[in-house]
Amino acid sequence: AYQRLWDSSHLILQELLDQEQPLLQPVPEQERQSFQYRLSSLYLYYLGLLRRFDTLYDQMVQPQKRRLLRRLLDGVAGRVLELKDDLVRADLCETHCLDQVLQDLKLTPADLEVPIPKYFMLEQSSALRDQEHMLAEILSRLEPVYSRRRFPVLHWTEAIILLQSAERARQGRLRATFMREIRKEEERDRKIQEEGQNQFNQDEAAVTVQKGVRRRLPWRSSPNIPAKMQCGDVQAHVSPQVWKGYLQRKRTRQDRRTEMEFIGMLPSPNQVEHLGIMYQAGLGEEVRRLRQLEKEEEFQLAMVKTYDSLRETEGPYIKEKMKEQIRQWFIECQSVSPASADPTLNPSFPHLALTGRFPDYPDESSGGSYLIFADKTPEQVKMELEVQVQESKKKDQEKSKGKEKGKKEKKKKKGKEAKARKGEADTTLKVSPSKSVPVINAGHEEYTNLWKNRYESLHPNQSFDSETLQVEKRKEVEQEIRIQVDELMRQELKNLRLAVDREEGRPSKAPKAR
Repeated sequence: AYQRLWDSSHLILQELLDQEQPLLQPVPEQERQSFQYRLSSLYLYYLGLLRRFDTLYDQMVQPQKRRLLRRLLDGVAGRVLELKDDLVRADLCETHCLDQVLQDLKLTPADLEVPIPKYFMLEQSSALRDQEHMLAEILSRLEPVYSRRRFPVLHWTEAIILLQSAERARQGRLRATFMREIRKEEERDRKIQEEGQNQFNQDEAAVTVQKGVRRRLPWRSSPNIPAKMQCGDVQAHVSPQVWKGYLQRKRTRQDRRTEMEFIGMLPSPNQVEHLGIMYQAGLGEEVRRLRQLEKEEEFQLAMVKTYDSLRETEGPYIKEKMKEQIRQWFIECQSVSPASADPTLNPSFPHLALTGRFPDYPDESSGGSYLIFADKTPEQVKMELEVQVQESKKKDQEKSKGKEKGKKEKKKKKGKEAKARKGEADTTLKVSPSKSVPVINAGHEEYTNLWKNRYESLHPNQSFDSETLQVEKRKEVEQEIRIQVDELMRQELKNLRLAVDREEGRPSKAPKAR
């Protein structure tokens, strides 16, 4: 289910990424309404994607997929914030009326709510716990605020005696009330027996019948009921009243329950039926979160083992291969004279030029030997390094000049440019370039190349993919070895240059005469 949700989410994401490039084009002021509509629709679509990716990241078990989902989730959240800022600038207001967009997209106002990713609370539980402990420690250092009114402190025996006396008084009041009611009932029964020959009151008959029902006594065998009441006419007159009272009490209870359900104080019968299903779904989510922790621990151990294994088994071979390739590049660049150098001929490195001299080894900040195997010639690498040096020198010279005439001219130019830009801004609407779209695009490409056509039957238990893990760790091993090889090859290149310079500076010997 979650895999299908992931696939459908990337279909929507592909459509949104296709709409990002046309959105960067400036729009005239007359089309402000359509521009706001486009921004609003994109905003709502990204909100829906944010909910989807949040659910997937919370319930997906496979650790490698969860890492990709985390990058996508953070990127989509950043894009939502960027679109919100663009909406504020376009609408000139922080609250927007999106009724028409909601109606066109067939959404509800609940879809406007910005969800908070669940991992904010789940993955930061330790940090929140530390904050609670720190707050409790700070509060414990503060002096407690006592109320002005102070109660006398009693010994625990005195407090127990006080509570016992209060409880005995309460029970005595209840007993007195109960006995008072019993005496009233006995007085009423005595009056009924004395006045049995008089016309029987309907209210008293109903009360007597109810008492008989409560006491589970048969009517005809009860000695408290007069003979006149035991006749068929009185019973026929009293029974409908008892039935009406029963129906009214039932209706009252039903109305009360309906009112409590209406105000949300009691669950409806449909909700009661679904409570079990929701409880089971919640248990399933908790079980998946526990499995996430188990698979994450397995993946962490596998990453360490794979990295160590690749460094021990393939590390020496990768190191020697890099050295041979770099030495071959040195030799081929030096073996050709500068006059006959051909930048298109290089059998070992077709993308590298033959310059007839030792090349300059790239600096570590610019990538090191990684640039050697890129699609650049040594001349291009040298030109880039020289351009960087020249730009730094120019910046230093411009800072040191500081002439007044130049400043005035710059101020005038800046003022003119600002006015021109202001005029353009007044006539056109633009969207600032997004910093989150490249992150989303990279995550979408990784999904398309790696996970889109992957058969889940190979990993039914949602374990990590060992082949993908080896590819990732092999890159890390190569990067680590490349740094070591760069240090060695820089020193070797330096020694080669010294040897060649020494050989060129040595005077040639005259031929011996025969």
